[in-house]
Amino acid sequence: QVFLENMLAKGPAPNIGTINTFLRAHARLGDLQSVASTIRLADKLRLEPDVVTFTTILDALLRQSGESASTDAVAKTLDIMNSLGVQPNVVTYTAMIKACLVGADAAHTDLASQTLLKDSPDRRAQSSNDVRIEAALELLDRMIDAKVAPSEITYTALINGAMQNPDAVAHGCQDRNE
Repeated sequence: QVFLENMLAKGPAPNIGTINTFLRAHARLGDLQSVASTIRLADKLRLEPDVVTFTTILDALLRQSGESASTDAVAKTLDIMNSLGVQPNVVTYTAMIKACLVGADAAHTDLASQTLLKDSPDRRAQSSNDVRIEAALELLDRMIDAKVAPSEITYTALINGAMQNPDAVAHGCQDRNE
């Protein structure tokens, strides 16, 4: 923050690229407070967020474990992107797919079950691995429907998730074929 304050005082003025760099640094540290203050600074400077800005925010929210509000925050971030006409790109979708497939505590990636898969009785009976795989596959479908081409990184994430959860993949594929 001190560096940004120096830029404001002495120049050059930060641009959205500068803001995105600081957002990424704060996100990697898991410092959501600094992410929020950097976003507020961008707003104060009247800098328009771009897809990199929103993807970085989503990535920070999805990586933050134990945050019960992250599901709502992710859904709100996607809504804001949509309202500003900023479309998710391959990096945005891949970050969400990766978050679904992370084997650790994925309570906050219930984003997929709440905002993508809806809360159905059938889904509640599934294991959390089944839900994560199903969410990742749903995101892949949405990505393709949006005419965003998956990258090698997207497919690598899906393959790694499949290798870690072969039973969940078989169950997810079976459900999709029914």
